[in-house]
Amino acid sequence: MLVPTLDLHLIQKYDKHNFHEEAYSMELLNKLIFHHHAEFFLITENNDIVGYLIYGIDHATRVCDIIRVCIFDKYRHQHYAYNNLYSLIHTEDKKQLTFTLNVKITNTSAHMLYYKLGFQDYGKLENYYRDGKDAICMYYRHTQDNSNQ
Repeated sequence: MLVPTLDLHLIQKYDKHNFHEEAYSMELLNKLIFHHHAEFFLITENNDIVGYLIYGIDHATRVCDIIRVCIFDKYRHQHYAYNNLYSLIHTEDKKQLTFTLNVKITNTSAHMLYYKLGFQDYGKLENYYRDGKDAICMYYRHTQDNSNQ
């Protein structure tokens, strides 16, 4: 279940624990709110926090950029990311949006998850991450073929 949160300190703490040198700073989290209209959600199950999700919607272009998806180690491979992303992209008020995201080229499990959800590759960003790794750019758009997945 996605639970909205405004506790950026909690998100930053989780981000630092999970992404180490790739973690978002408080400054960046605040910029995401003010410049990208980002929304922050805790992913919960039975009152346990199992991860978090950050996305921003540009209503003018009808694009929802999925900025960060994180499931904590002990909850991985239990379908939390799939189920919550599926619910997000199939929410009635978001069916007219195009969803975009970037995934580290070496993160094959995340890449496969996004393929399973119906995302497609559309590009690559070289040296996108601090460690010099490339990002694969992906998108999802509702069509008659994938709206009933």
